[in-house]
Amino acid sequence: MGDNQTTIRKISTMIALAAIMVLRCPVAFADVDAIQIENSNTKPSIIVPAVHGPIFGIQAPSAAVFVGKTVLVSEGTADRNADTQPDKLEHPISEIALDSTVFASWVHEIDIEKLKARLQPHLACYTGQEMLRTGNTEMFTRVLLNMQTARLAEFILEMPCPQPATLSRDAVVHAEAQKSGVLIKWLEHLDEWKAVQKEIPDDYYRDAIVEMLKRPDENLSSPPFVSFVQNGQYDELDAWIRERKVTPSQKKMYDYEITKRTRLMYRDMAPYLRSGGAVILIGAAHIGGPDGLAALLRRDGYHLRPITLPANK
Repeated sequence: MGDNQTTIRKISTMIALAAIMVLRCPVAFADVDAIQIENSNTKPSIIVPAVHGPIFGIQAPSAAVFVGKTVLVSEGTADRNADTQPDKLEHPISEIALDSTVFASWVHEIDIEKLKARLQPHLACYTGQEMLRTGNTEMFTRVLLNMQTARLAEFILEMPCPQPATLSRDAVVHAEAQKSGVLIKWLEHLDEWKAVQKEIPDDYYRDAIVEMLKRPDENLSSPPFVSFVQNGQYDELDAWIRERKVTPSQKKMYDYEITKRTRLMYRDMAPYLRSGGAVILIGAAHIGGPDGLAALLRRDGYHLRPITLPANK
């Protein structure tokens, strides 16, 4: 029993921290679409649309993006990971270890076998089973389906699988920033980020899973998402994301997680835009639409010009 309890604790912590590291490998290189922010009174800045996970077809810009720039201003907080805690389990560890039929209340009325069938390949991909020296996705699935919310299960279903053996665009940009010697500043504060997360309706994650089970081939590596990012079609990306938010809780989640966070991040990037010479790394989903970053910039008199950057090799 002790071994099972230890295993479950480790699994829960690993999933919650999203602790997976993957190696880089050669891929086909193409230019990276970005946006130059221009104002007659300051040096231009550049928006690099962030993509938080490694996805086939999504390249990162090379270190050339930092030529003439002084700072990388990035979505996220400097200390979010240090504060992250595993979600609580709805049932005692001993019960989960012994009984494969116990589930959290949010799982009720969901086709459990269909959900497990969808989760397990993504879970094996996401957690890097080759690193764990185990193929026990059943135990990982059991832990996910006993957490008090569906947050982590929804997150894992959204992730592309298989993942390419490369770093995410975000990770590459941060690595190049460190090599280039520019300052790195963060756009979000942990207390504000936590407050936004608390506003997301409890039903959102469950509703999202139900909708994803209806569209088994759709996640963040779906052709529409990749195409919109590759071609700089951020308004179209925003519309595509909104179309996927069909329940009231999903629509509220969009307002909190996307619209509100975009507004807060724009507030904090404003001083760097006024100074000029910044590289802004912000999620592609935050750029387009009537309340997106591009609309906020145009409202304040900035001119936006699409540009291409050489890809990282």
